[in-house]
Amino acid sequence: MLNIIEILWRFIKYSWLNTDAYESWKSLVKAVEDVLLDVW
Repeated sequence: MLNIIEILWRFIKYSWLNTDAYESWKSLVKAVEDVLLDVW
């Protein structure tokens, strides 16, 4: 069974991140931050 953070990450990964977010660590962190700031 997945815990809450795993469910959140799966949703972010498959629903909100574009493939260009995976170009580098920096771009991934920025994209995730942007998603979380938009949600909250």
